[in-house]
Amino acid sequence: MAAVVLGSMIGISLLGREALPVGLAIGFGALAWKIYATVQQRRRLARPLEVARMRWASLPGARLDARGVIAVHHGAQPLRVALTERRGETMVHIATATRPSAIALAVWPSTRRRPPLGVDGANFGGPPLEAAPSISAAIGRGLAVEAGDEDDAARLLDPDIIQPLQIAAEEAPKSFGGLTYDGQRVTVHICGPMVGDPERATWLARQLWEPWV
Repeated sequence: MAAVVLGSMIGISLLGREALPVGLAIGFGALAWKIYATVQQRRRLARPLEVARMRWASLPGARLDARGVIAVHHGAQPLRVALTERRGETMVHIATATRPSAIALAVWPSTRRRPPLGVDGANFGGPPLEAAPSISAAIGRGLAVEAGDEDDAARLLDPDIIQPLQIAAEEAPKSFGGLTYDGQRVTVHICGPMVGDPERATWLARQLWEPWV
């Protein structure tokens, strides 16, 4: 677009006032097209997110708040569901309250970005974490681990918690985006086509959060 506008300005300077209307029309036309293309691109990105959100909001008993966060139950367990879109990828973050502790950690496939630690999928907030290489090595399956305190996290991660993580990493590599625990709630992060399938996503999430509650 910059080249078109620059070209129209050069044309005006060379041809004089007679070229002013044409040059302005070209410049404004290029600007309008750029704005239109940007708006359409944002709409294309937002459409899958909104479609997925409406599917989640249509679950029996679901309540959608003004921020787009969905409160719903899976069995007797209350869930808080948030959907986000970053860098062209849509994710669903399924959180549920658990026994409070001073421990915080994140487990995720090392080929992906670490899932967000903030509430409702926010990239800000959440406890500070550091790499926990000994836990990563013990769990295996290409999973990365960060924790507030590596020793405390190692004591927390018993086989009942670790095994579902290993199974998810092996059997649902395109859907499992990670698990985070902030000391108050455990959140399962799901990506890929499963984001738009609430029944499958809640089933997978349950396998991961159930050992925590």
